[in-house]
Amino acid sequence: TFTATVASGAVGTPTGTVQFKDGSTTLCAAAPLNSTPQATCGPFTNFTTASHSITAVYSGDTNSATSTSNPAWAPSDDPSPTAGVYQRRV
Repeated sequence: TFTATVASGAVGTPTGTVQFKDGSTTLCAAAPLNSTPQATCGPFTNFTTASHSITAVYSGDTNSATSTSNPAWAPSDDPSPTAGVYQRRV
């Protein structure tokens, strides 16, 4: 399961969605932000044993700009990352 936390903008709590990607492959197209503001994607049971470059892309709203996280690398020796939660700040 992947979790993205969107940093608060100048006004209010961010709203909108987060797209989770593994390289150019979309894992979750529009995971909604909750009130904390976090979005989650997963769990996954079909990851291959390889390196995975996970990014989170925030859609933005009227008070917060769109943004993309730096890549988080899911372990290459963990074919089923359901055992851990990978978090990234957007």
